[in-house]
Amino acid sequence: MGYLAALIVAGAFGLWSEKTRLGKELSGALVATLAGMALANTGVLPPGAPELHAVYKYILPLAIPMLLFSADIRRIFKETGRLLPAFLLGSFTTVLGTLAAFFLFPLGNHLGPDGWKIASALTARHIGGAVNYMAVSETLSISPSVFGAGLAADDLI
Repeated sequence: MGYLAALIVAGAFGLWSEKTRLGKELSGALVATLAGMALANTGVLPPGAPELHAVYKYILPLAIPMLLFSADIRRIFKETGRLLPAFLLGSFTTVLGTLAAFFLFPLGNHLGPDGWKIASALTARHIGGAVNYMAVSETLSISPSVFGAGLAADDLI
């Protein structure tokens, strides 16, 4: 029960922070996430607590939409300048490259039905980093052996 109280305190701290200058800049969801990470890294929340599983599986993924809902789209477009179109072009060409490679070198011959899954996970990794690889792999239920093969192939290339 103490772990749950610590998580509630982290969430309340995030809500309170929205009243401060720094909290307004970062957003309450991000501050609450950072507070939870601090509690985990200092040992207040142990790694095997069942409460943390619920947080990682259900609550933490909701923080991303909460951050996006509070985003000022006009400000984002204004401040990113030419970076956003370049990112979108890079993302689009990464998807096209993956599709071309997938049809030229069919992974299904070697990985069976998981071929398209690992291609999707690697595409996500090249667009958004290792966290995206992990998230897509988990969402698509990629087997551990194929997951490892994807990491090894990505490291070689």
